Amino acid sequence: MGTGENPSYPSTRFILWDDVQLRPIGELDFKTDVLNIKLRRDYVVALLEEKIYVYLLNDLKKVD
Repeated sequence: MGTGENPSYPSTRFILWDDVQLRPIGELDFKTDVLNIKLRRDYVVALLEEKIYVYLLNDLKKVD
């Protein structure tokens, strides 16, 4: 998610970045702004204004 006056990406997109390979390994697009992201060893939790989404970390498939 980009920040500042000229963000690199829209605030509705989450990009999971691999620092070792220097490339994105997954993207999630939403209809509303992403307010926060929490990562665990096996899950990604995306907090939006009116919804919370839970994804598996290894393939970004929606769990709930």
